[in-house]
Amino acid sequence: MKTAILSLALLSACSSTPAWNGQVETYGTLREVLAQGDNHGRVVVEAAATPHTVGIGALEGLDGEVVVFEGQVYTGRVEAGEVVSGHGNAMDQAAFLAVAEVPVWEELRIARTVSLEELVALLEELVAGTELGKSETFPFVIDGELLNLQSHVIDGNCPIANPDGPAPARQVAERAQGRLVGFYSTLPPGTLTHHGSPLHVHVVLAGKKPLVAHVDDVIVTAGSTLLVPRP
Repeated sequence: MKTAILSLALLSACSSTPAWNGQVETYGTLREVLAQGDNHGRVVVEAAATPHTVGIGALEGLDGEVVVFEGQVYTGRVEAGEVVSGHGNAMDQAAFLAVAEVPVWEELRIARTVSLEELVALLEELVAGTELGKSETFPFVIDGELLNLQSHVIDGNCPIANPDGPAPARQVAERAQGRLVGFYSTLPPGTLTHHGSPLHVHVVLAGKKPLVAHVDDVIVTAGSTLLVPRP
């Protein structure tokens, strides 16, 4: 797996920039919001966003998906059966939100194409024996070409907890240029991650038809950029 990382460089050359403090702040848990149906608004998303904030979440009432990166808030909602994505509204509240303040990122190039499952192994090997590896949870960002991107936007209902309610709007993109924003976490499933994976990942696609959604599966191509906090 070591061959999956090609190069490493700090995004900021300023050595006085403080390192990441290792803290991830969460508002609600996935178990509370999805399984238990307690999806009231816990925080105004923009109030939790600063120029160094990275985060993901679900809107109040399970009304859509949230991504925060470098203080910018992006949301994806389902309106009349269609996904509508863009910058969030000033008063958007989240039922679930996980955010971290990352003053400076370390930039790595992914040398070979990896699946979502292989990405788990890549991250685990990357942080093993490092300060970052001591964190139960840490954020990451990937910019690059994405293949077989399978995603969904929740539409007011968790289909696992309530199979008879509205289904999420699902999308498949065979090839897209985009940004993945996510967290790796060893906390118990249902806290920040779903069962079956230590990753919780959202996607932002720009262009004529923007998309903000939860990632179900994806292949990350060689040459993509991986960002992790400088510990």
